[in-house]
Amino acid sequence: MNRLRMRFIGKNSFTVQKHKRVIEKAVGPEVAYRLEQMRMHPDTWERPNDMMQNIVENYLPPPPGYTATQYVTDWLVGLIFASVHTTSENGTVVLYRVMQHPEVIPEILEEVDRVMAGKDHVMDGEDIKSMAKLDSLCRETMRLKNIYLSLPHRNVGSAPITLSNGSIVQPGHDVIINYWNNHSLNRMTGTLDNSFKPFRFVDQDKQASKVGNDFLPFGLGKHACPGRWFALQEIKTLVAQLLQEYDFEAVDEPYFPNGEGNVIPFGQVKVSRKL
Repeated sequence: MNRLRMRFIGKNSFTVQKHKRVIEKAVGPEVAYRLEQMRMHPDTWERPNDMMQNIVENYLPPPPGYTATQYVTDWLVGLIFASVHTTSENGTVVLYRVMQHPEVIPEILEEVDRVMAGKDHVMDGEDIKSMAKLDSLCRETMRLKNIYLSLPHRNVGSAPITLSNGSIVQPGHDVIINYWNNHSLNRMTGTLDNSFKPFRFVDQDKQASKVGNDFLPFGLGKHACPGRWFALQEIKTLVAQLLQEYDFEAVDEPYFPNGEGNVIPFGQVKVSRKL
């Protein structure tokens, strides 16, 4: 049943296959060019610093049954799905938080109107950066997202690793971060805070893109999500535009699941276009 469902709405659907053929046609010449340059001028060719080059250098030759172009296309489609899925997921959670706390809507709209006052262009990245309340709303929403144990790391070496607290990670063993505790613990007071305060991070130098031990949705360190600035710009643009053009109302109290299996809130909502 799941295979049948995926055939029509998933990554193997007819629509996705059609888009993959379009992508293959577009990237095919570029893949061929890069492979030729790597073969003809391995030491002198100036390699592009982008995701496609990373795929070409690290994941080719392709497995049996694939051409190089097909395999690169599959990688690109997978990355597109991952980025769109996580961005739309977090945008949805922000909207549900807004409907759970409708008192924030006037303040967000006032900020958007103030930033855009006198401007005759479509909202852009610089405008979005000026919306501190909207940014704080996104960070606070993601801080309280119901993920409790996450970001597993495995000791892939052959020797044990001793952590700063004395814990020992044996080869092949995993370490899973207590995500909930990191996001809830106030290190100044030692208390846990799970209350939703949408403007908690205004003027706190805690932008939604700023990772740290107390904010892990985008990972941490050198492996932190490199696309988080773009993802947040998309989320904030989506929320701002929707609140400007539509009225959102929760018919029932939004429900935020408290288990690992599902992180998407749900509940009946009413959406009407503003006149």
